[in-house]
Amino acid sequence: MIYAGGAGLTLLALLFVVVPLLKYRKEGAVGIVLPILIIVFPLAVGSIYSSVTTYQADAETVVETVNQVAPADELVLDLAKRMRTEPTLEGLTMLGTTYLRLQRYQEAVDAWHQAWEMTDGKDVDVSISYAEALVLADRSTLKTSAVDLLEFALQERPDNAKANWYGGLSAAARGNNELAIQRWTLVLNDPQLPPDARMALQQQLATMGTAGLPVTVTAGTVISATIDISPELAAQDTANLFLFLIARDVNRPRPPLAVRRVPVAGFPLTLELGDANLMVPGSNLGDVEQLEVIARISQSGEPVAASGDLYGKMIPAIDDNGKLKADILIDSIVD
Repeated sequence: MIYAGGAGLTLLALLFVVVPLLKYRKEGAVGIVLPILIIVFPLAVGSIYSSVTTYQADAETVVETVNQVAPADELVLDLAKRMRTEPTLEGLTMLGTTYLRLQRYQEAVDAWHQAWEMTDGKDVDVSISYAEALVLADRSTLKTSAVDLLEFALQERPDNAKANWYGGLSAAARGNNELAIQRWTLVLNDPQLPPDARMALQQQLATMGTAGLPVTVTAGTVISATIDISPELAAQDTANLFLFLIARDVNRPRPPLAVRRVPVAGFPLTLELGDANLMVPGSNLGDVEQLEVIARISQSGEPVAASGDLYGKMIPAIDDNGKLKADILIDSIVD
């Protein structure tokens, strides 16, 4: 999520620097300076802004705020005009990125298409951005024009998280769930993936079948949880709902350490939760001093607790074989 004020100020400041460079560039100089400005400057401003505010703006607020910065809008128009008469790869990259941030997707498609043609379709980053713009402008391109762009990018960079994300969407749109799961599993291995995005992706994998989430964990710390429901709550209709099994650090409960989601299909049931279900890269369930395991039947299908959800929790114990076990009774309702 882009901060509203930060987005407007970043765009304005960046364009004030970039457009004059495009206008008065010297041969060879802009080719080095522009990529640095495009990549480093927004990151620096975002870092500073996030350190002094916790305000979270929604997408409409972001676009409204950016559009209210009249000089920035004029500079975008100026940059677009220059790219029509004196197109450069650096300028088109800047223009395409700006249009994506402003959610002007069709204009982003045009800019990235021109950049793609300029590179003869051989630049991986341009191909990925071009495919992204196509998909955001029209999701049907996941089965048409974006396919070749993404397949080329993944052939050159099979571990690229962004290409695997859109490549997974493309595979799913074409009915190849196995390939989609394979690609999204690679995305989960990206250490820079935010916890919320990781949870959302794991949910998506869970809806596609158990192939996306390990059923049995064979390495690292494993918690074996036996889950039952109290007679009072067993009468409630839980058909078509999902059960979340969550491990968290009692001393630092958010974000959760590991999560599994399965359809509710009767009780009692036994599930394993372990390091293969981690939400936070680099962590290990065995390193946590005090674990808590929660079993929650979600009314909304979302992992965050909501009013009406049924749940139970307990601290796992070590059995005679030295393994972690948790016998959880779902006997409470979220207020």
